[in-house]
Amino acid sequence: MKIEDTAGIFRTMQRMPLNSLELFFTIAKRGSVRAAAAELNLQPSTVSHQLRALEQQLGVRLFVRTTRSVTLTDAGHELWEQGLPAFEKLRRAIENTQERDQKIRGTLRLNLPEIAYEVCLADRLAEFYATYPDISLDLTLSDQMVSVAAEGFHAGIRFGHRLHDEVIAAQISPPHRTVVLGSSDYFQDHGVPQVPQDLVAHDCLQYRFVDSRRTAEWRFQIEGEVQVQPVSGSLTSSSLGVLVDRARRGHGLILTSDQLVARELASGKLVAALSEFAYEYPALYIYYPKDYRGHPCLRAFVGFFRSGEGGP
Repeated sequence: MKIEDTAGIFRTMQRMPLNSLELFFTIAKRGSVRAAAAELNLQPSTVSHQLRALEQQLGVRLFVRTTRSVTLTDAGHELWEQGLPAFEKLRRAIENTQERDQKIRGTLRLNLPEIAYEVCLADRLAEFYATYPDISLDLTLSDQMVSVAAEGFHAGIRFGHRLHDEVIAAQISPPHRTVVLGSSDYFQDHGVPQVPQDLVAHDCLQYRFVDSRRTAEWRFQIEGEVQVQPVSGSLTSSSLGVLVDRARRGHGLILTSDQLVARELASGKLVAALSEFAYEYPALYIYYPKDYRGHPCLRAFVGFFRSGEGGP
């Protein structure tokens, strides 16, 4: 980017209400004023007041409000789609400028499930280390929801439906859809299930949570309702990698996140079935106590990985 182009961007942004725009994007991501207030460490009444001021300044309504949630209006959608990429780019540029002469160093301790590592971190860690070479990550893989501060962690990563309002959370993945997967050889030998009930006749390889020792349920969306289909199979494992490997070798079916097996689906090593009955999980979020909001390593990590998040 040319120097004169950069100067023009900064002159433009100086005339814009950056704090108010941050507030708008946070409400849109979190889906409620109260959740946005928790993330921004503000009172809900303050967030509501600042939102009204932004809408008055722009001359349009950005949200339709109910007692439980907020929904983007057409104008809000347009601001979200056109404004967020530019806002995030400017925010990262400002942070990089501020931190250029202030090397961030230290150890960041994270608690996360295996799926979060595979989906969110695995492909981007090399780039993260290149950007922040003085940060060391200490990763504990666990399915159990933990109080990060009490357990000695700086932050955790979990699906959004498992979080509570007492932590700050930032979205780092799109929502997930579950898929039933098998190899083409398996389906050729055993047939393709047409409805979830057909799975009783198949070898269903199951995931067991490490901490609770529970076996993950096979959930499906059937006629607008979530239903659990009982299954059985020749293998149960606490490793997603093991299950994906066995399915790829034609030894049974698995149920997992579409994001986890994107490469296998694209290459044809695994084939999806029952897609019309897919169950949707919320996005993955990194969460941490409000007291850790200013932790340099945590701020760098959140800022880096949230840049790839999905929209509302």
